Amino acid sequence: MDDTMDVLAAKIEGKTKHLTEIAAEVAEKHEADAEVVCGHNYEVKLDMSQPAKKRGKAGIKKGSGASASASASNDWTFVAVPVTSKVCALFESWEASERVSGGLKEVKDVFNDNIKYELKDYNDVKRLLVDLPSLGEKWTMIARDTPANCAQVRLLLENMGV
Repeated sequence: MDDTMDVLAAKIEGKTKHLTEIAAEVAEKHEADAEVVCGHNYEVKLDMSQPAKKRGKAGIKKGSGASASASASNDWTFVAVPVTSKVCALFESWEASERVSGGLKEVKDVFNDNIKYELKDYNDVKRLLVDLPSLGEKWTMIARDTPANCAQVRLLLENMGV
């Protein structure tokens, strides 16, 4: 790992651009508060009212509502009913997994930014999407190209990749 500060600056810039695009997309979806399909509930309906010889073959339907009925020629029907959630509710209820929440490493606070490296919920994500790129820019613009400073920028890049 013998990247110079110039190489690390280019990596920070690329990662910042990527994170900014993600943040904008997330904010757009969050504000739109659209409904998204999060899964399906499945139902199998069996018509046992006729003798086995008179029952037809299976029918498969994709449900758009809470119920669907079997057709007269089919003895059973499979129905997939979409389960939806509001995007806003999904973001607000998100909690970081143990791997992510324990994965951020503290970077030396030489610029007195007092960044909190805590990552537990969506509000932490929004905060870190602003704080980490800003700190990376400071390090690569102001810090001298020394192994110790480069090591701090590499830590920051790791945090930006979580």
